[in-house]
Amino acid sequence: MSLHQRRDVLEKLAALFGTASVAGLPFRDEEGEVLTGVVDRVVNDLAVILLEDDGELIDQTTLSVDELPGPAAEEGAVLELVMDGDDVDRVRYDKPETKRRREAAEDRFDDLSD
Repeated sequence: MSLHQRRDVLEKLAALFGTASVAGLPFRDEEGEVLTGVVDRVVNDLAVILLEDDGELIDQTTLSVDELPGPAAEEGAVLELVMDGDDVDRVRYDKPETKRRREAAEDRFDDLSD
């Protein structure tokens, strides 16, 4: 089974069970503009998300923490967001990218303390 066939099956199952997206699979471009978001902070159950396009900060938005996948409701979580105009249509937590960025930040901090 190809990646696209697998994604189609998983997306159909996800739609049946009401999940926001299929974890671990990138969103398709035809679904809308896909941006990277990073949870900057959480204030009063609202997550402030910095939006990036090709690594460049372009905007910010807010979402209720209830709209985020479980582990994404904390500072530094990296997300993939499908945008519908200025609105967020769907969100996926990017665990590997979150881990990579946290480790890179720790390495920079360690380098500064040496």
